[in-house]
Amino acid sequence: MPSVTALWRRSVVKLALAGFAVVAPSAAARLTEELLTVPSPASVRPLPSADSAAQAVLAALPTAPTQSPRPWVTHAVEKAMQAQWCPDANRDSPPPSERAAGTALLHKPCLGLLPQNLGRVLLAIPESAIHISQQTRTQLLREPQPYLAVKGRSDRPDFITTVDFLEGITLRSFEGTTPADTIYLVEGPFRCIDDAPLVPREGEYVLAAGSCRSALADTRLYKWSSGALADVTAEYLPAPRLSAAEQAALAPDSLRMDLTQLSQAPVLRWSALLKSRYPGATPDDYTPIDMPAGMSPSRQLDRTLAFDALEWDGVKFSNQAPTNPTE
Repeated sequence: MPSVTALWRRSVVKLALAGFAVVAPSAAARLTEELLTVPSPASVRPLPSADSAAQAVLAALPTAPTQSPRPWVTHAVEKAMQAQWCPDANRDSPPPSERAAGTALLHKPCLGLLPQNLGRVLLAIPESAIHISQQTRTQLLREPQPYLAVKGRSDRPDFITTVDFLEGITLRSFEGTTPADTIYLVEGPFRCIDDAPLVPREGEYVLAAGSCRSALADTRLYKWSSGALADVTAEYLPAPRLSAAEQAALAPDSLRMDLTQLSQAPVLRWSALLKSRYPGATPDDYTPIDMPAGMSPSRQLDRTLAFDALEWDGVKFSNQAPTNPTE
């Protein structure tokens, strides 16, 4: 039987939008880079569960600027944060991993130490949730990672990265209208499958943490509240309500969050595979069943069923047509 995870991943990568370059006059680009200043690393509010080594690594990460460049210039933010390497402005670099491609990190990521705000979130997630020791996550923050600054919904830039750990850990900040509104998306090994022997292992994370040996990727949203990192997935990103016809048409365990626009716009979308017309066929021979009666054909994209787009407006995700924030 074809692996649902493999089929969904192939489908969602095909849905990724083509990367585009933001072109600005060279004089404006030079002026923006000269004016863009990044605060020196400031003292970071200690993480209650972090040891001194983790705190030291966190404090050494580059601090994001409080103001995005105007006009927006690709890689100006990363260069101001002393990224070790950024690709040629006229060429797209290849995605660093399959998961990075699936999360649309296609638009020329730079390489450098992660922004401090992303690092702080990665360290603060409880090990019981993400099944990766804090020691391992601390080591990942010592190493350069591919990341990209993107224009968001506030004066502060958003960031996206896919951290190089097994199948990859994706983090994306959604800056809020106020700093208190900011939320963080994390896709990583949240779903432990140790006790689910029938679940396909395609794309699994083989882990060393004592709480879980094998996990699949899941998407969570986090927000800082009173100094603690809170899981707000259910509040901000409830799963779609499915009709009986939709439930009958979808392949089991295939509902996923489509992240393919994340490096171009603050937009998410639920999607799921349609059942195979020929159960037992290989993934390459997968043919989806017909769309359920009464369902718009426009919702079928390749082999997946797409739900409404969810666009971040600085406070919440709303069902609306996605817009391009870099225009």
